[in-house]
Amino acid sequence: MSTLTQRNWWTGFSGFWLRECGSANFFIPGALASIASPLLTLIEDQNIQAFSLVFSISALWMAFCWQLVKLQAQESALLFPAIKQHIYLQGTVILIIGYLLNALALFNRPASEVAYAMLFATSFGGSFFLLCLRNSVYFRHNSYVFMLVLVLAMFFGDTPQILALLAVPLMVMGTYLLVTRTHHCQCIIWHIKPT
Repeated sequence: MSTLTQRNWWTGFSGFWLRECGSANFFIPGALASIASPLLTLIEDQNIQAFSLVFSISALWMAFCWQLVKLQAQESALLFPAIKQHIYLQGTVILIIGYLLNALALFNRPASEVAYAMLFATSFGGSFFLLCLRNSVYFRHNSYVFMLVLVLAMFFGDTPQILALLAVPLMVMGTYLLVTRTHHCQCIIWHIKPT
């Protein structure tokens, strides 16, 4: 019988990311948008281009957040730490592939526009991920955060500098969450009373 540490990194991918409704609701649209995003740069409307970049990256971050919250709720993640490492590795690979696919937009768009849109989506997704890492109760606000990101991308997509300015407070918050994460993270401790 093989253990989780001996399995390939892609083992269980479809079960974790495609068969669970919560994760699949974000992962599938995010993956499709990451594939379509470079093609949407051929359209002249800059709002659609910024929206597609922000949507795809944000959706992939939200799928990763879903898996994080699920790990916090399951006892198996505590009993088998390799499951957590497995999901973190898969989530990291998904994000890297999503960023690489979105970076293909550089062939048709100026680098600053693509970078500003990616910075904006990363600051929202990363900060929300760190917030969910701190306490899973914040994930119930995911739809509000996700829609706020998309609305801001639609309104300010034609001026990517504004998207970059909107990312600054979120990067400050993300830095604060990273620095203080060990002090305030939600931890599950088993209290066993002697009989």
